[in-house]
Amino acid sequence: MLVLSRKPQEQIVIPGLNIRLTILSVGTNRVQVGIDAPPEVQITRPDAHHVPVVEDSTLMGRLRRRKG
Repeated sequence: MLVLSRKPQEQIVIPGLNIRLTILSVGTNRVQVGIDAPPEVQITRPDAHHVPVVEDSTLMGRLRRRKG
């Protein structure tokens, strides 16, 4: 896991997937993040769908291969 510190209005870019995360605001117990991504990239919240989060290196490999 990569851990980064960002201030409001700073961004994190994932160039291979053309995804840009922007920190919109930081509060005491809350961070608002804006996500810009191509329409074919599905962005979901695991807690909203009750989908278990799986850390699987083979999944990351498939995501990396998809960009080409």
